[in-house]
Amino acid sequence: MKKLITSGLIVALGWLANGAGAQEIQWRASPAKNVTPATITTTSPDTGVRAVSVGRPTPLDGVSSPVIRAQSAEDKTVPAIPRLEVIAGDKQKEAKPMPKDKGFTPPPPSPVFGPLGLDDCSPCGDVCGPLFARGGCCPERPRFWASAEYLLWWQRAQNTPPLITSSPGGQVGGIGVIGDPRTTILYDEVPNNMRSGGRFAGGMWMPHFCCNVGVEVGYFFLGRQRTSSVFESNGDPQLARPFFDAELAAQDAEIFTPGRATINTFSQLWGIEGNIRHKWLCGPRHWVDFFWGYRYLNLSEGIDISEDLSIPLVGAAPLQIIESESFRTRTNFNGGQIGLEGECRLWNRCFVGWRTKLAMGVSSHIINIDGSTTFVAPAPFGTVTQQGALLATPTNIGRYTDNRFAVVPEVGLKLGVDVTNNLRLFVGYDFLYWSNVVRPGDQIDLNVAPSFRPTILGPGVGGGPRVPAVLFNTTDYWAQGFNFGLQYRY
Repeated sequence: MKKLITSGLIVALGWLANGAGAQEIQWRASPAKNVTPATITTTSPDTGVRAVSVGRPTPLDGVSSPVIRAQSAEDKTVPAIPRLEVIAGDKQKEAKPMPKDKGFTPPPPSPVFGPLGLDDCSPCGDVCGPLFARGGCCPERPRFWASAEYLLWWQRAQNTPPLITSSPGGQVGGIGVIGDPRTTILYDEVPNNMRSGGRFAGGMWMPHFCCNVGVEVGYFFLGRQRTSSVFESNGDPQLARPFFDAELAAQDAEIFTPGRATINTFSQLWGIEGNIRHKWLCGPRHWVDFFWGYRYLNLSEGIDISEDLSIPLVGAAPLQIIESESFRTRTNFNGGQIGLEGECRLWNRCFVGWRTKLAMGVSSHIINIDGSTTFVAPAPFGTVTQQGALLATPTNIGRYTDNRFAVVPEVGLKLGVDVTNNLRLFVGYDFLYWSNVVRPGDQIDLNVAPSFRPTILGPGVGGGPRVPAVLFNTTDYWAQGFNFGLQYRY
């Protein structure tokens, strides 16, 4: 009884002392509703073991959220880990102390890509790195793309020396000779027409490597352009093939009237490239990609000249002379390239794009010159073919190669519309420049030493200047035109 009175006085004095410093939580015992009070025993070094019976507390004012007061200076500090003993029935058990936190080490990040969100560039954050893209990853774009275009281009015209000339009928002397006022030049340039071609490209972004990096490949071609020019006359006008006689140091011409001369030409351009792309600048309505890679170009051209001449013979069939000359060139470019490509959205589905490239490398030049003359004569000679002709003789017949540095810049502009989220149509314009190529018209030498020309009896004896020569002239080249294409993305 004495202990119970002492405990009540302590509780009352504590309540009165704390009420002056802060608002106290007021509690009152709730009516007992089949609640069994719990008995808690505390152990204190100075007072020993005391058991106190406490019921479930209930706020006095009926408010569910009590007002919390600040702790007063007289409050005693509760021990960090008290020893509690719970008496349940007749058995007394000692509560176990709280386990100490031994620390938690998170598992190392998994090196496996793919399922961890790296396939989607939108949340990749610093995974891509700030190598080029400002602010980390660019907004996600379709992962794969493929395009096909129809090209309608033309190329730089190819000049040649005067190959066919004419003079009025009945003229005597100076027929077809360059420098004669009555001579007309009929052929000194290869016809240059619009050419059709195609371009195909495809690529993909590489999510398992870095979501800002992609690869692409491309191929384009201009269809093989062929032209044929035929010159034929029975005497008016008089036709001839001009040349400069190096042995006489004078202008001259080979007359083929009556007869016929044909000039056939061809030209073909194609190329391939492979690039690594990197998203560089990005915005809600625009993007710019930087790319670098490899580029190959091939320009193949040729000029073939054939002449058919009949020379009357007294008391026999006429002597027929057929001369054939071939000038073929091929230029291969191999080099590395860098470039930029960008796009800006104008309206909801309309866009404008641009692309610029610069390739630097080596142009490999190949020149092939050949010629032959066929004599169809009455018996006992019959048909005889000898090497050499008018502008292709043993002095320049053969295959010749050379390598030189070259640059190949290219620019393009396109305007298009997104028909669907995956399909787009566009029209554009491109300009390609090549600084160093060989073309067949530049390899024709009009200087001729007649002693090297073949006869029905055999090859020419030679002895004069070794001309015509291998000129190995180089020039620049360009091709430009319109393109109409479609692109599928997904």
